[in-house]
Amino acid sequence: MAEPTVEQCERALAEARGALARAIHMRDALDGQQSAAEAAEDNAHRSVREAISKVVQAEGAANAVLAQYLEARRFSAQLHEVLTFLSSRNCVPPYWDGVRQLPSTQADQPWREALAALEVDAEAMLPDE
Repeated sequence: MAEPTVEQCERALAEARGALARAIHMRDALDGQQSAAEAAEDNAHRSVREAISKVVQAEGAANAVLAQYLEARRFSAQLHEVLTFLSSRNCVPPYWDGVRQLPSTQADQPWREALAALEVDAEAMLPDE
């Protein structure tokens, strides 16, 4: 079999360069489409979360949790006042008010599950509390 001529090699090189240029152009076009699709997905996801937050706010369940939290903080403040007084009289162990890390209770899990469910099902229920 005969070796290819310079002319044939130059034609093959030109064809390969053309194919490469078309591939680069297609990749750039697809990259642009991918970026646009990712931005649209981000916007849609943000819209879903905003709609969910409006549903949760309108439902009032989160406000009930907030009210419970504020009541617990008031109660905690009352206990702190009593313990501070008792501490001033050496009636409680020293360092009773040292920072202690409490273990997680996973109390937020029902809310996490409910909000995740609302992202795929508009009829999903919120937790009772």
